[in-house]
Amino acid sequence: LWQFYGMADIKNGRPSAATMPEVTGNSTVAPERRIVIAHNPDRILELPEESALLFLAGHFHGGQIWAPFRLEYKVLRDEKLASMGYTRGLFTLRGIKAYISRGIGCVLIPLRFMSRPELTIIDIWEHYEMLENKA
Repeated sequence: LWQFYGMADIKNGRPSAATMPEVTGNSTVAPERRIVIAHNPDRILELPEESALLFLAGHFHGGQIWAPFRLEYKVLRDEKLASMGYTRGLFTLRGIKAYISRGIGCVLIPLRFMSRPELTIIDIWEHYEMLENKA
């Protein structure tokens, strides 16, 4: 049994991780079988440590218009995760594997400059087989 949980966008404000009994510990599904999906990657900062196997997000577009010295993230954005250096790709934070997709779209300006679009395919079956072999 796997559990997928979608978090509302930060702009909408709710629900936060504090209102998610499935992720905060009142679930019969083990954290190794939980996947949390959110638009804004900063939502991972609301999750308790090791409360999910995987966190998936987008929003940053991988730096839609690449600027040297990470200027896009320093000047145009105020997200906490970007200021911590997490803007795209796979990483682990607070015991949760996370992936920020660069996506294929654009925001405001219909242009991507030195930031290739990305269509991400996540294969959880491989991880599922690994879990089953441990049991």
